[in-house]
Amino acid sequence: MNWIRVIQKNRVFRFASSVRLAVPLMATLLLAAATGTVLESRYNSQVAAIYVYHSTWFLLLLALLWVNIFSATFARIPFRKSHVGFVITHIGLLTLLIGGIVTATVGVDGQLRVVQGSSDNEVFLQNLVVRVEDERGSLSHALFPRTLKPMGGEELDAINDAVGSGFLIDRYEPFVAEERGFVAGGDDAGRLALQFSMKSRFFDVTDWLDSRDHASMQMGPATLRLVFDSASSEKKSKPRRPSSQGSATRARSGAILRVKEFKSGKVLAEIPVSELEKEPQKVGLFEVKLARRYEAAVVAGGGAGKLDEQGIPGKNPALDLRISHQGQEIREVIFSHFPGFSLQPKGVFGMRFEYVVGAGAASEEGLTGRDAETSVEGGAAERPREGNVVEFHVDSKSAVTLELFKNGNQVLKQAVQEGVPVQTPWMGMQVTLRSIVRGGQEVGLVRPIELPVRAQMPPSALRVHVPGQSGQQDDGVWIVEGERRSLTTQSGTRFVYFGPDSIHLPFRVALKEFSKVDYPGTDTAMSYQSRVQVDGADRDIVISMNEPFKRAGFTLYQSSYVLEPGQPPMSIFSVNRDPGRFIKYAGSLILVIGIALFTLMRSSWYLKRGVA
Repeated sequence: MNWIRVIQKNRVFRFASSVRLAVPLMATLLLAAATGTVLESRYNSQVAAIYVYHSTWFLLLLALLWVNIFSATFARIPFRKSHVGFVITHIGLLTLLIGGIVTATVGVDGQLRVVQGSSDNEVFLQNLVVRVEDERGSLSHALFPRTLKPMGGEELDAINDAVGSGFLIDRYEPFVAEERGFVAGGDDAGRLALQFSMKSRFFDVTDWLDSRDHASMQMGPATLRLVFDSASSEKKSKPRRPSSQGSATRARSGAILRVKEFKSGKVLAEIPVSELEKEPQKVGLFEVKLARRYEAAVVAGGGAGKLDEQGIPGKNPALDLRISHQGQEIREVIFSHFPGFSLQPKGVFGMRFEYVVGAGAASEEGLTGRDAETSVEGGAAERPREGNVVEFHVDSKSAVTLELFKNGNQVLKQAVQEGVPVQTPWMGMQVTLRSIVRGGQEVGLVRPIELPVRAQMPPSALRVHVPGQSGQQDDGVWIVEGERRSLTTQSGTRFVYFGPDSIHLPFRVALKEFSKVDYPGTDTAMSYQSRVQVDGADRDIVISMNEPFKRAGFTLYQSSYVLEPGQPPMSIFSVNRDPGRFIKYAGSLILVIGIALFTLMRSSWYLKRGVA
């Protein structure tokens, strides 16, 4: 036991086991915890975790606390009977810290999102990752440290070395806002996009109107419309509608499924629907399968986006699709006459789909359906103008006339120029034409922003450069957190994903029905629950706010939901796996026993019996 004596007399050990270290260490940890609490109340839990709880310096403090507690216990060797309570209490503290370390290193804490009528097993974690794939599968990946400050240059060298595959990551922004935008060079020459801004002392908004997908919008009490006035003003033709006679034949003969990147609008593939009816088709790493084709689709009862065939063939063509990737399958329903509708408004694996019917449908498709009356030549003239209406009339020479209506009466008609605000008669509001793009393609614009107060964490983004890529913007390509982009490099096509890392559960969860109960007279949820099936079992399982589901070491909690008009509900489950849980339980029990013995052995009742 001489070696124990040698260690106990060592100057460094004596300091490590002393109260001189324990007191400032505990005070620093209390101050750190208070700081984390303030950050969480002002911003959110993710900010507190990044600044404090998951930071390197905080973990070092915990490790130093473990060393201090262990050294203080070791210094009592050989133990006497009076040390029992002290030693057991310290063993409990050490066990608790070990359990916390196990949880932090190998535990799982993430989210599973399941849309009603579909199944999923992919759990998204807190850690960010950059993953690179080609058409044959995964090439490389690297964990990306989530920080609250921008990074660039040499700070990103380690990431580039790990994932280098013909492109360079040159910028990281921790908080960004995504905006719609249009650039020249699209595949639809007839497409017209107009950017405008509306400003008053109450708001300042900039947005786009698009003749193909978004020709009208509601903004507060006003309706905004984009109207294309033909150079031949005498030809005020009405929008062409598919006639019932022969429409099914035209649809069958020229129908294609167009696959695009969700953010950039870049066309990835055009698949004849006739080929899709024969067998599933590959698009890069993804497989697209046609579940059913409709000529006159109507929404049936029962929810979950169920469709039936009813009416005149060609009246409402639609495709019911299944898109698969790495064992995960997502359902999508698209309509030829309603290109803006989607079961997956945020895209499917970074893609979006269009159903184009008939010869020349690419130019007609954007002028059909919900925006047809407002985007074609003279179409808006026949629409009722109830309430406040703002119309941008664009002629063939891209001259723009602003027309304002109030309850059907025209109150202003004025030619406008880019950047020159027009004063309206409504509450001091100004309308400004920003830009016009003909034949452009929709792109996602990324703008760095400040960290918002008391709000969810905004997404982060990476900017990448691809040497020699034709058509690439000078400022590079942005990949927003959660997005998968395809890049054309000298080595071939690369699919780059930047976002939360993920794991797959050993079972699949199918959401059969989501339901919620609101407080009377409000839209605030009083309770909500999900009825699910696991791995296709016959028995339904209910997961609610107070009834988690446990399987294979994982616990699923009903944490939130997403309800959007016209879309099936989405349940959000918190997924937790805590292998250190029982270690922490044991540490808590040991700690309680130690404190009880320590208190008992210091009591007058115990001391009077002369046991000590």
